[in-house]
Amino acid sequence: MEEFETAFGQKFGGGHAVGMSSGTDAQLAILMALGIGPGDAIITTPYTFFATAGCIHRVGAEPVFVDIRRDTMALDADKLHEYLTVTCRRQADGSLHTPAGHRVRAIIPVHLFGACCDMDAITAAADPFDLPVIEDAAQAIGSEYPSKSQGSQRAGAMGIASYFSFFPTKNLGAAGDAGMAVC
Repeated sequence: MEEFETAFGQKFGGGHAVGMSSGTDAQLAILMALGIGPGDAIITTPYTFFATAGCIHRVGAEPVFVDIRRDTMALDADKLHEYLTVTCRRQADGSLHTPAGHRVRAIIPVHLFGACCDMDAITAAADPFDLPVIEDAAQAIGSEYPSKSQGSQRAGAMGIASYFSFFPTKNLGAAGDAGMAVC
């Protein structure tokens, strides 16, 4: 298992990889490692598997949905930028808060159908607020993103962390459920 984790981390995430029982558990472990919990908010897309929002809620944080693009079904970076700059409020300490008062701690874009989100635009929206991006790469193992600033990058290697699923219906399926957390 350690050999697989090392090889996977180097090839698909550019870092450390830890095998998990599922992609859901991989996401949960990342959120817990970042100390995300009650009073926090994570921005993601409503067009995803239940576990994306479920894990956010499970650690006590508020899932905040920003709409998708019609052409890709992925998180709309323009709407993300609008949400961050118009809807949220920046506090004196520099933190960003939702209208409900929760502190925005991260953004989770979801790569779908083997295609990556517009990570250049998502990162550009997140950077002014120092918001980390956690990639949901459950459906994008091996996919590449043609970044205008970074050159071609693999799904899972563009955020501070990422998670993958090896459920039998995914791009790289296991005999049963399995997942990987990468940071």
